[in-house]
Amino acid sequence: MPGRAPAKKILNSDKNNVTLPLSDLNGNLREKGFEAR
Repeated sequence: MPGRAPAKKILNSDKNNVTLPLSDLNGNLREKGFEAR
């Protein structure tokens, strides 16, 4: 999954340890050009 790497970055810095599936989704959205905050 291409969204995994960026998702982990968001998980650590942006979300401060939220659920992994949620961060994965955020990573995928950001890749498509969405700002999911």
